[in-house]
Amino acid sequence: MALATFANRAVAALVASRFLTLADAMGYGGASLLLAAFCLLVAAFVYVAVPETKARARLSPRSHIASPPAPPTPHPQPLPVFQGRTLEEMTAHFCEATGDESARLVLDQAAAECCAARRGRGGEGGGTGK
Repeated sequence: MALATFANRAVAALVASRFLTLADAMGYGGASLLLAAFCLLVAAFVYVAVPETKARARLSPRSHIASPPAPPTPHPQPLPVFQGRTLEEMTAHFCEATGDESARLVLDQAAAECCAARRGRGGEGGGTGK
């Protein structure tokens, strides 16, 4: 993608910097026709040489809407199941698997903020009376 962006910008700079020279030599109509011919050559090249455009039937813009979605393909390996585990257990598993302890810090900070918020609401009469 970066190569395509670079090529696009390079060609745009080349065309922009040389268009007036072409227009002086050929006239504005001639310069525009030359650039149009070049665009047609590039379009033909893309149609013939780019794999994404070879031997594909043209799809209508709404053809994917009318057809039902494809069934999900099964995952080749079963994913680990975390059902029944607490957030702390999942975080500990993540930290052990990745060696990244920053998740524990975020979890501890969130727990502290949650506890502070609960203490702030406790005196307002919004509790359950226990």
